[in-house]
Amino acid sequence: VTAPGVTAATVKVDTVTSTVGSAVSTLPATNKNYTLTADGKNIAAEASAGTTVYKSYSAGQLSDPVTSFDTAGTYYRVITFKVVNDSDQYTFTDPNVISNKDGIITYIQAINVTAPEVTAATVKVDKVTSTVGNLVSTLPATNEKYTLKTADGKTIKAEVSAGITVYKNYDAGKLSDPITSFDTAGTYYRVITFKAADADKYSFTDRNVISNKDGVITYIQPISVGQESGVKVSQAVTDTKNVKVDVDGEDSSLSSKAGYSLTDADGNSLIDAPTAVAGISFSPEYYIMKDNTLKPADSSDAHAIQSPKRVLITVGLSSRFQLIQLLTMTLAPLREKLIRLIVRLVSFKKLMLQLILLRQLSTVQVLVTILHLMQLV
Repeated sequence: VTAPGVTAATVKVDTVTSTVGSAVSTLPATNKNYTLTADGKNIAAEASAGTTVYKSYSAGQLSDPVTSFDTAGTYYRVITFKVVNDSDQYTFTDPNVISNKDGIITYIQAINVTAPEVTAATVKVDKVTSTVGNLVSTLPATNEKYTLKTADGKTIKAEVSAGITVYKNYDAGKLSDPITSFDTAGTYYRVITFKAADADKYSFTDRNVISNKDGVITYIQPISVGQESGVKVSQAVTDTKNVKVDVDGEDSSLSSKAGYSLTDADGNSLIDAPTAVAGISFSPEYYIMKDNTLKPADSSDAHAIQSPKRVLITVGLSSRFQLIQLLTMTLAPLREKLIRLIVRLVSFKKLMLQLILLRQLSTVQVLVTILHLMQLV
């Protein structure tokens, strides 16, 4: 029973649903289905939906506004109806009508949010390997083998790319220690990103998938780095016994690159240049031995270097396979013994040699020095 001049009316709205992870802005606006009716007839009114969505609604009060749906459940928004002929009076028994004043009816619409239906999927990537000494920039890009697959073998449409940063450590979903080159053998890591419009419809059990959010699937790809195998060093030290040494001058014999080589097991040159003599460099500093101690040479030491003494200069070879690093790791444990052997050889022959300070020599340079002294013996 209604009071005289008051008409019973009802509110009709669409059912609105969404899924976990969706933004509030994706909710549909009102449409022709949002109406007020009385006695089976539509009441002339304009309907509009509020832009704010709330997580809680109790006793006519809305609270906890949200911008996206983080969990499944019921959320709420305000639907406003403006009656064209506001002189008419309507009454509503629907508890979701929280206000009816001055021709404006305020209605609370429930939004049902559910977890998205997911399909099991897997990540397929190429196996990536590299060699100690290589730069990170030499790693291959992604290709057609980098895909997302459903359990029944169907390919999920996605854009894939590889991150340019490589990391030395990966633990509990966290990457750390970025590098620019592979200094040691082991496992390194980079990020592979898959962009799929419907990524939230898929679930992954692969622990290398560390994120699946906002249409982006993030995968951590391991990179296996090993030593280069099947290589050898061929080092021929130039005999400089007839070289005239002038501390303040220069002699072309000291900078001649003839006679030096670096080859692999098949005899192929490993020097980074088209010719066998390119890619070789000589140290510009000279040192003399005084009382079994190496000291930088200057003009005051010129008298100590006299013919027919021999002079040994440092030779550096640039190898695209980083063989120097390989030999260094192999011979490093013997470095101190090798240095003591040099001292004995020098003392035995009473030779005046120009050397880089022994403690600053690399392990490979120490080895080359011994080989040269063995020739002198």
